[in-house]
Amino acid sequence: MMVKMNKIVIAIIEKDKKILLVRRKIKEGNLLWQFPGGRVEEGENEKTLL
Repeated sequence: MMVKMNKIVIAIIEKDKKILLVRRKIKEGNLLWQFPGGRVEEGENEKTLL
């Protein structure tokens, strides 16, 4: 079985000994803390997304 892999990028942003997190809704409706980022779409370059 072939599994399709998605590329993602994240940013770990630190300032004054604090780390930036974003709060996102997941499918079940719950909120989850994550690093900012997202999926790399076709035609995008992961280096320029950050």
